[in-house]
Amino acid sequence: LKTLDAHEEDVSALSYCPYSKCILSASWGGRIRIHHDHDPQSTKILRQIDGHATAISCMAYSVKLCTIATSSTAGSVRLWDFQDIKLTATLQAHTTEVTLLHWIDEYRALLTADFLGNLILWTVAPWRDKYKPIC
Repeated sequence: LKTLDAHEEDVSALSYCPYSKCILSASWGGRIRIHHDHDPQSTKILRQIDGHATAISCMAYSVKLCTIATSSTAGSVRLWDFQDIKLTATLQAHTTEVTLLHWIDEYRALLTADFLGNLILWTVAPWRDKYKPIC
């Protein structure tokens, strides 16, 4: 059993990257942490970023695209390159809290949903018209 370093605010999302053996955590404080899970006895924080100015409501990791998607209570969705932890895109279409993020790796798409029941399917790289809602 392991204990990870605590966030300053409540944890809102968790994900696991099986290939690099990292645990991803996000908090209501807008922060994303990547915890290294190689040591069987403990973990350590590899990287930490302040991902959103408002609370992070959801997070999803795509193994195939090596991309982290995070969403905020303000309605924004951000995509992060896992290797560099660099912001690659900000998706703006929701007007309220995003409540669901789901990668559809086979089609290189991201499905998002919000508090009002709106669903948006986004194209992502390597689509020519990437980061566009398609329905």
